[in-house]
Amino acid sequence: MTDNTSPKSVIDESANAPQDIFAQFRESYQSKEAEDMSLQEYLDLCKDDKMAYANSSERLLDAIGEPTYIDTAKVKGELGNIFQGRTIAKYPAFDDFFGAEETIEKIVNHLRGAAQGTEYEKQVLYLLGPVGGGKSSLGERIKELMEKHPIYVLRDKKTGQLSPVHETPLGLFQNREQRKVVSDSFGIPERQMKKAMLSPWATKRLKEANGDPNEAFDVVRVWPSESNGIAVSK
Repeated sequence: MTDNTSPKSVIDESANAPQDIFAQFRESYQSKEAEDMSLQEYLDLCKDDKMAYANSSERLLDAIGEPTYIDTAKVKGELGNIFQGRTIAKYPAFDDFFGAEETIEKIVNHLRGAAQGTEYEKQVLYLLGPVGGGKSSLGERIKELMEKHPIYVLRDKKTGQLSPVHETPLGLFQNREQRKVVSDSFGIPERQMKKAMLSPWATKRLKEANGDPNEAFDVVRVWPSESNGIAVSK
């Protein structure tokens, strides 16, 4: 059998590989640069993209993805031995975690409850287990997944300062009548606005603008980032 690949072509392909990596890096970096928009543009975006107004649990659930179900009674090997014939859920975001499927399912169930606005939303998810059990690895993966979707943050129009608590524009709609109008016009569930609180920082700037939110604020799309200290803590 003859190998038709010349040494030159092999060298050329390997030489192009770093360039491809750097191009991908640049594209990824540029895709996550901050993007400015008006309050009206943000609300219009919410019509088409539910992630624009989703809470943190909803964004995380979307990043985790839908599971595939495995009947371990029909599987030979480690999974069958560990789960003894039970049906387990395998999530794409955790496909390299083996033996932790039941723990991951509990995490997902907690997030589902929080996404629906139940008491789970007020609770802290606490991982307890022996040393080497994978708690830190699960926590790190969850933080990575939190960086998948952007968030939309109020910004002071005059100074360009972002809200120090990275608050959503939905906190501007404080009374029931406003929430109903916004919900009917842009498809944003009222519960998303009801739970959004306006910070003292935003309240002060709104007062300085004589109650005109368009005068006080615009909106910036930013990406959660542990390294940049945006919406993900270390």
